[in-house]
Amino acid sequence: MCRPLVSLLLCCSIAAVASPNAKLDEAKRLIEDLELEQALKSLDAAEALPGNSRETLVEIVSLRGASLATLGKAKPAEEAFRVTLFLAPDFKLVGDYAPRVRTPFYAARDWAAKNGTLEASADVQQVPGAVETIAVVVKADALKLANKVRFHVRAGATWKVADVAVGSGRAKQAVNQPSVEWWAEVLSSKAAVLMTFGSEAAPRVDTAPAGKKPVVVAETPPIPPKPPPPVVKEPEPEVTPVVEEQLTERAPSSPMGLKVLSFSLMGAGAVAAGVGIALGVSSNAARTQFLSAARDSNGLVTGLSRRDALALEEKSKTEAAIANVLFVSGAALAATGVVLFVVDLQKTKVVMMPAPGGVALAGEF
Repeated sequence: MCRPLVSLLLCCSIAAVASPNAKLDEAKRLIEDLELEQALKSLDAAEALPGNSRETLVEIVSLRGASLATLGKAKPAEEAFRVTLFLAPDFKLVGDYAPRVRTPFYAARDWAAKNGTLEASADVQQVPGAVETIAVVVKADALKLANKVRFHVRAGATWKVADVAVGSGRAKQAVNQPSVEWWAEVLSSKAAVLMTFGSEAAPRVDTAPAGKKPVVVAETPPIPPKPPPPVVKEPEPEVTPVVEEQLTERAPSSPMGLKVLSFSLMGAGAVAAGVGIALGVSSNAARTQFLSAARDSNGLVTGLSRRDALALEEKSKTEAAIANVLFVSGAALAATGVVLFVVDLQKTKVVMMPAPGGVALAGEF
């Protein structure tokens, strides 16, 4: 069990050009002595030190995975190997490892084949005459390792440093300069350097295209609007008042039509007179009945009840009044019928109108 771990130690030492990390060296010595539990604590402390390079981080997590697998902790071992292969897709186990180590490593390798590796790119937003922003775009980060980006921007003889958190897969820094000299580091949550874009010795230089000179256009005075054409009102047509004639000339009608009309009027007059006569007789009978009723010594009616006496008196008066109206109306209708019968209406103008107590005729004869 010791030889595979030592082989892994040798492989990591040869492949990695890491920055000095005392805790990592301590963990290696403990692994050689097979003190794996203590080695894991030293590996955690080594990872917590800021400024680890990508190669150093790969060495730390690969040793952690092998130690955990040797102790029979397959699940955390696989997670450690995932980080290893995510940062270093070509990493391989060197030596004859037991199945307890190879199994989580191969599972992590299958996961890495599906999820890829950490990918990011530099991005610059510029307009003519100015570089507005510099940015790092994280394109692929299945393990969410990229926590922030440290921008280094040249400011005279020094570098201006700014840490910007990664949000929605992007971290950007405003510069607004015609030309900018800069480099950037993608950092983990424990400040390990996962990727770099440029370096202090070889920074990026981005220059905005020259802006176009503004073209001065002479202002022309505005053209006054044309006045609207005059509105010509058409004279309103004169309205000739229509005078209605009080007397209307009746259209000539045939002698047969006039005779029918005259006979109708005379018949209507006779009917009205007959009804008037009937009502007059009824009224006279009611009055006679009332007057002939038995009376006492004081002249009060005793032969009828008070209610019947009042009804007879009211009936007598009402029927008498209606009979009088019918007598007058019947006479007027009969007279009109006679006039129409004897007068030639084709040569006359006649107007018939109501009048008090009957109908009046006016015209020229």
